[in-house]
Amino acid sequence: MGDKESAMIVRELARAIAETEVKARKLGTGVGEVLAFDELAGRSLNMYMVRGDQTRCWVAYVQREFTGRLESSTVILVDQETGEVVYAGGAGDEG
Repeated sequence: MGDKESAMIVRELARAIAETEVKARKLGTGVGEVLAFDELAGRSLNMYMVRGDQTRCWVAYVQREFTGRLESSTVILVDQETGEVVYAGGAGDEG
């Protein structure tokens, strides 16, 4: 999809879906950035057990309390066509 905002599930709807998931799973305090896969600009995502094609997803970064430890980001992947949450968990990007 060339134009990110012309996807069936627009960025703000993906944010709302991710916020609901954060609350339901108690993953953090909210949602920060929501990016299309091609907007990650060199950020690494090393996730397993993702349902579907992660390149067709919005990537929502979960905000968490600061622990002072080196930890992986927590992300929620929302399918741009269906709005389905296809992954919620660690991004595998620590370090």
